[in-house]
Amino acid sequence: MWGSEPKGALGARFLPVPADGDLEVGAESVAEFLGEVALLRGRLDAIAESTQRP
Repeated sequence: MWGSEPKGALGARFLPVPADGDLEVGAESVAEFLGEVALLRGRLDAIAESTQRP
């Protein structure tokens, strides 16, 4: 899920990281990170559907 194309297509910058390593968010980026979390949470159903294997 973390490295999925549909999520990346939404412009996710922080959350593809757990697919490849540890996630660290600097204090200056917390607001942007929380915005990304809200964006992805609002689209969880679509992201989950697109990552299911046939």
